[in-house]
Order: sequence, then C-alpha cells, then structure tokens
Amino acid sequence: MLEVVIVYTVFLPAIAPAQSPSYADDTKSRWSGRVELGTIGVATTSRITGLDSNEYFGLSDSHAKIDSLDKNLDYEHFATSFLLFNINYQLTETSSLYLGTPFFDDNRQGLTVGIQKLFPNNNLLDVSVFVDVNELWQDPYLTGVKRELTSAPTSGLIMDADGLFGSPIHMNYMLKQTWVEDDVSGDNDSRLRRDGYMHELKAGYNLYTDESFESLITPSLIYTRDDRKGGANAFNGYGLEISYTTEGDRSAFLMSGSVETNRYDEVHPVFSKCRNDMDYTLELFYTRKNLWVKNLYLRLGYAFNRTDSSIGFFSETNIYYGFSIGYSFGQ
Repeated sequence: MLEVVIVYTVFLPAIAPAQSPSYADDTKSRWSGRVELGTIGVATTSRITGLDSNEYFGLSDSHAKIDSLDKNLDYEHFATSFLLFNINYQLTETSSLYLGTPFFDDNRQGLTVGIQKLFPNNNLLDVSVFVDVNELWQDPYLTGVKRELTSAPTSGLIMDADGLFGSPIHMNYMLKQTWVEDDVSGDNDSRLRRDGYMHELKAGYNLYTDESFESLITPSLIYTRDDRKGGANAFNGYGLEISYTTEGDRSAFLMSGSVETNRYDEVHPVFSKCRNDMDYTLELFYTRKNLWVKNLYLRLGYAFNRTDSSIGFFSETNIYYGFSIGYSFGQ
C-alpha cells in the first residue's frame, strides 16, 4: 500500500491546482455531501464467503460448518443495516476533494478519499485511494468442524476518466492489494495463498438516448488480473457489462447486467482440477427524489449474482434486496 500512497501523493498536486482567489471569496458554501441509512437482506448459497453470525440478523451459527465439499447448501437468509456517507469540498470551480463510503451508484471499494478534476473538454478525471477490512475463513475447506474467521484488510487505488479527451469513452482502472492475517489454508499449501494484488481495467462507451442527456446506455469491456501468491487462486478474467441509467426531476433508475469468465492459473490442490468460473450479475436500483422535503430521497435496490464453476464448491447464488433513506446537502 505504501507504493499506492506515494503515487497518489505525487499525482495529487498535478490535478489539484491552487485555489483561485476569486472563487475563495464566493459566499456559496464549498461543502456538500449526502448521508444514507438503510437495511439490506441477503439470501446466499455460498460456502466460501466468511460471515460472522454476531454481525448479521438471522444468520445461524451452522453457516460456519460444512459437512461435505461437494454437497449443495440451502439458502442462508440474513439481514443487516448500513450507514453510508460522502463529503465533498470544492477547491475551485473545476476541482473538488471528497471522503466517503461506497454507494450503490459508484465503483468505490471501501472508505475512500479522492479528488475530481473537470477539464475544458468535459473530461472528468477522478483519482482516489481506499481501505477496507473483510472477513475470510482461515481454512474454507475444513469439514465437520466449525470454521474460524480471519481479517483480510484491503487497500488500493482507483483512476476513473469519463469523457476521455472529450469523447464518449469511459475508462476505469483499479489496483487492489489484499492481506490475509491468518491464512491457514495458504500456510498448509502455498498454492492456496490468498495475499496478493488485483488489477481491473474497464473500458466503456457512453451512448445518450435523448437530447437532454438524461438517459444513458454504457456497454463496457472488463479485464481482470487477480495475481494472488497462490496460483490456484490467481486468474485472468474477461467480461462484458451493459448499464442503463435515466434520471428526471423526481426519480432515477439504474439497471446493469454483466457476464464474466475467470480462468485460473493452476490446478486446485484440494479438488485436483483447474478452476474456471462463469459469473452473471443483474442489478436494479430505483431512487425517488425530494420526498417530503427537498433533497430527501428513497432508494430501492435488488441484485442477483450467480457463479457457475467447474469446481462445484465454488458455485453459488447470491440475492440482495433492500431500501434506504438518504439526504443530500449543499447542492
């Protein structure tokens, strides 16, 4: 992560010019942001996702124990609440700093600090760094006993360019590093180590469907290189995503779908075969704006994800659904 911070520190002054005196005297507040509080329900058949029953409502302790590596699991249902926030500070008329959590309508990966810069050709450049902490099973392949959790901190860098050089092209690059504190399965067999870096590059083309620029279709190509230290967990991924967004005075709608294939580098030592996955995702979000007062909004969301793997242990279905109430300010 030190390398990411150094790159970010060096790059920041180049896209964040000194605040102009005329803008500093503007009486309009340079602070803006939003906060969102909600609840999400989850139904999953995953055997690989680490979940703590003390952190989720309705999650049973039995999720930590599996009897067989090839037995299909029933859906596990649980729910949790969440609080999201974002704070922006306007540096100049064309650049701003921000700090916040991921929202449903962005590509953030954790607690994020970043800068945005709008160039004369309407090219919007966004550079940010993030940190997050996930939980994994120390050894996800244990059977007949309760599996123990371990922390897996992540950090990284995201660079996003919309309207690249004044064109409809949208580019996004992410570098993410993962550490697994107590990687028992990786200690037992180095081919299963889960520390490492992930690179993801997404290239899209914005197609506006009306002259008001309120509706947008964006097809994107995705390439992922997940370079874990264990070859059985490292892969090359290729995907296609299509998203549609439309926004009016009172409501907004987002729909996206993607298909990705992941080809792993080495034979998995537990199952004695190489892993290949097909991943399908569908997301739907509806936002109703200006409910009872200005800037108060309601968001409804649904997401479906299905992974079909050549190794049945990794095949899973995940369904997410929820709602939230949010308030934006300073806009």
